[in-house]
Amino acid sequence: LAKALAPGITVNSVAPGVVPFEESEDPRIVAMAAATPAGRAGTGEEIAEGVVYFLKASGFVTGQVLQVDGGLGLR
Repeated sequence: LAKALAPGITVNSVAPGVVPFEESEDPRIVAMAAATPAGRAGTGEEIAEGVVYFLKASGFVTGQVLQVDGGLGLR
């Protein structure tokens, strides 16, 4: 898509990790959060920071996926 819409339009995405809507003791969420190298779940604010990065990035950044997952994607 980034190639098809260039030049003039940038296409990027944010791939969030575990981000519960509220504090949770759900064993699945606790286990996934503990499995991240960060050792915890993310926050909505941290995901928003990734979006803001792309909003502020120059028009030369395109075709990228920013993983905001506490390192879970490294596994």
